[in-house]
Order: sequence, then structure tokens, then C-alpha cells
Amino acid sequence: MLNATGVTQAALAERVNVSQCTVSDWRLRRGVSSGYARAVTEALRDDSPLVLTARIAGARIDAETLRRMMNAADVSIVRIAVECGVRRKAPEHWLRCGVPAGHTPHVLALMRSRGVDVDVSPLAPIEGVVLVEALRSSGVTYRAFARRIGCRAETISNWSRRGVPQDRIARVHASLPPEGVRVIRDAWERTG
Repeated sequence: MLNATGVTQAALAERVNVSQCTVSDWRLRRGVSSGYARAVTEALRDDSPLVLTARIAGARIDAETLRRMMNAADVSIVRIAVECGVRRKAPEHWLRCGVPAGHTPHVLALMRSRGVDVDVSPLAPIEGVVLVEALRSSGVTYRAFARRIGCRAETISNWSRRGVPQDRIARVHASLPPEGVRVIRDAWERTG
């Protein structure tokens, strides 16, 4: 399917908001998971230029978004270090932990200068009941979702009562199927 459309795995991953490993897994298993089927179909039909949405919780860019931005802009760790005036180890750390607020504007400016249209949209808090509804509408269990984001099912259960912590909001958005993201967006629009 990708070969026929001329879309690369990296481009599809960007458009559907999943990792490139996920797209590769779909190809190896010869199928897209049902939660992403509609988004993949729309992404493959869409001929518009790629607009990368920077997932920012507070003023920090999370690690996964930084990785996607670097791939889309074809930017190296060394280039980021030079542009931000930091040692090389700093961007390596950012790929694990996210970009600190003080360096976010420099990273975004570099990405834009490389032709990546970065739409910076801050992520609103996610209340527990909204998270529960998002997971239900996506057909994802607490345990499966915990595996996706690298925590325990008990953590997801706690979030369902207390809400998602600010530093995890971007990861939750990136890990939910499109139906779940829609539920969160709709809830935010009703209250916002």
C-alpha cells in the first residue's frame, strides 16, 4: 500500500501520529490495527504537505515529538547542539527526556528554518473521566495502554481518578488511537 502511494514509513508515521516502528510493524504483520485504519486511509489519500504538530506540555517538547521533528527536518544532534548553544550530550538527553522550556524556542526555530511547518499547540490537562472515556471509545484496556506508554496498569487506574500528570499529557496524546484523541479534544472544546 505504501509503495503504491509513494509515501514513506516516516511520512505516514508523522501523518498518523505514531512512531515509525509502529508503521513498520503494520507492514510486517500485513495489517493496520483497527484503531488506526481510518486515520491511515485518510493520511494516504491526503496530498497536502506535511504539517508537524509539536506536542508541547507546558513549554516542553516531549522526546517522541523531538525525534519526529528531527526526522522530518533531517537534523542531527550536532546541529541542534550548535543551534541551541549546548554541548552534544544535551540533545542526546532531550531524546530521552524532552526539550526543556528554555530551549524549546531554539529547537522550533531550527525546525522551521529547515522547512518543517511546526504547528505548536499546547496540550490541555486531561481529567480522569475523560481519559477513561477516551480509552473506552478506542477499545484499549488499562493494561494495553500502560504497555504502550511504558508504565503499570495501576498508574493508568490512578490517572483515571486524579487526571493525567502534566509531564505525561503529550505521551498520552501520542499513544492514543485517533478515536481517543477525538474524545479528549471534544471534552476540551466543551469545557474550554
